[in-house]
Amino acid sequence: MEDLLTPVSTAYKNITEAQEDALVEVQKPREPLPKLSFQATNPQEALKILQNEPDFSNLVAVLKYLDTTNDIFLSSPSALGSQLINVLVSDIVLNYWAVLSEKNGAGKSFKHRKERGLLLSSLRNVTGLGAILARLKALINESKKTTKKDGGPNLVQVLKVYLDILEAILDGESLVNALWEGLQTEPTQKQAVLWREIATLIGSGRLLNAAAEAYSIANESSKTVGEAIWIADGIAYSRWLAGNIRYWARHLQLEHDAPWKYLGELLSKSLRLGYPGIEQSLTCMELKLNLA
Repeated sequence: MEDLLTPVSTAYKNITEAQEDALVEVQKPREPLPKLSFQATNPQEALKILQNEPDFSNLVAVLKYLDTTNDIFLSSPSALGSQLINVLVSDIVLNYWAVLSEKNGAGKSFKHRKERGLLLSSLRNVTGLGAILARLKALINESKKTTKKDGGPNLVQVLKVYLDILEAILDGESLVNALWEGLQTEPTQKQAVLWREIATLIGSGRLLNAAAEAYSIANESSKTVGEAIWIADGIAYSRWLAGNIRYWARHLQLEHDAPWKYLGELLSKSLRLGYPGIEQSLTCMELKLNLA
């Protein structure tokens, strides 16, 4: 029994002056550890916090900082920006996406809607889309080795997380316009290079193909047919892309030649997907160009 009695902490005091050398053990309750709080004041500090498994409050503080600071723009690719986005994609998404996806009691809105929006905003750029595509490809390759092993079910859950967040990032008809707007601070030459990368990711089917394969693997591994997702369906994806092209065309100014050229590049790549719906975007573009 004595071996089972372990003191939480130990302090010593004298009993009497006559027993100066007699020490008595006194039990004291353990004091709670102080909650650490971090506030990023520069991008390097933000990266360090993200790399050290931040709690939810510290994560939100970093996301708010990245959303408001002028010290770094995640829409403009850079070495430090890539590090920030990669840790968000590889670590933070897996740790917190379930929390950020919790619904309110009625189930109609997200419990942490603003915080979820901040994370999605930080990834809604060419680097973020590229990082998610890279993760999907790595998981697809890994699935060919692990689907028949113990790691299979866990891999399926991870695939579903990345499919879910990719769907959330792309959702809406204004994404392509927003991606274009995010490049406006770039030099002309860099802007052209970045746009070609965006057009290739979205228009040539790289995201669609990876999502479709990941969705197929998840269903096959779990031996159940999961809920259909539009980013893995060619027809639904094409309709989404057509809607984005039409939205962008309606909001472009006729006197600016460069964006119309880039819109044409995206449309040209999109037509090669071979699904119905993209052709409808030509009507909007032709009408607008004829007005010039």
